[in-house]
Amino acid sequence: MYFFVWTFVSILYWFVTAPDLRFGDGFFWVWPGTAFLFLLPGAPRFALSDLWKNPKIRITFFYFWGICGICIVGISLFLLNKNLLTIGELPSRPVIEYTVNADHPFTVWIPKEGDKTGNSPLPSTPYKPTNLEMREPGNLSKGFRPIRR
Repeated sequence: MYFFVWTFVSILYWFVTAPDLRFGDGFFWVWPGTAFLFLLPGAPRFALSDLWKNPKIRITFFYFWGICGICIVGISLFLLNKNLLTIGELPSRPVIEYTVNADHPFTVWIPKEGDKTGNSPLPSTPYKPTNLEMREPGNLSKGFRPIRR
């Protein structure tokens, strides 16, 4: 009963905090998974530790991980533009600087074409803002608000 209550409360928590399916679809898989848990037999018929006692399987396991490690290091050494051991940085899409005419003018970055800003400098927006002002002039951390006229 505890597992059913736990999954139901998780779904409720997801629905209250971020009811977007991208963030909570896993909870719906946990709910039937909990029900299927009770279909398993009481005593396991298969133990993974029995496989580990077999020396051939242990050797195969370590060879597999060794080959994977060699492949990762080899790919990062031979393909200099694709290093798997470091975090890269995506280039910015082509953007232009746009000055917003408000009581206290400020600049934003807008895309040259289309509406995708990509990894552009901040503040960026997909379109030219027409009725926007800074909450506190000169302080980007306070955010923006619509102009009230």
